[in-house]
Amino acid sequence: TFQQCVYYLTKTLYMALPALLDSNPFTATTDFSDVEELSNMPEGTRGTLAIYQATLDLTRECELHPDLVSQTFGYLFFFSNASLFNTLMEKGNGEPFYQWSKAVQIGRA
Repeated sequence: TFQQCVYYLTKTLYMALPALLDSNPFTATTDFSDVEELSNMPEGTRGTLAIYQATLDLTRECELHPDLVSQTFGYLFFFSNASLFNTLMEKGNGEPFYQWSKAVQIGRA
């Protein structure tokens, strides 16, 4: 089913996304305007992009309706953004950016 497919894709993305935060893809000298192969992409982005590319290839191979393709990628991008944001809030620069006691204080105000 659609829900199961999205579940497995997000589970796979969850494992690949931290590499985006552990590297800086913008320090590479790669010209991003003419990148045809994933192997030419910076290492931190390759895993995530490979998942997106495989998903797109599969949707084309299965001739999935464009609305379902749009819904799938919309959810994958939402999941990626939320997951990366949560990871940033938890990790920060050694200490978490999000502090429960501060949130409670703000909530009481």
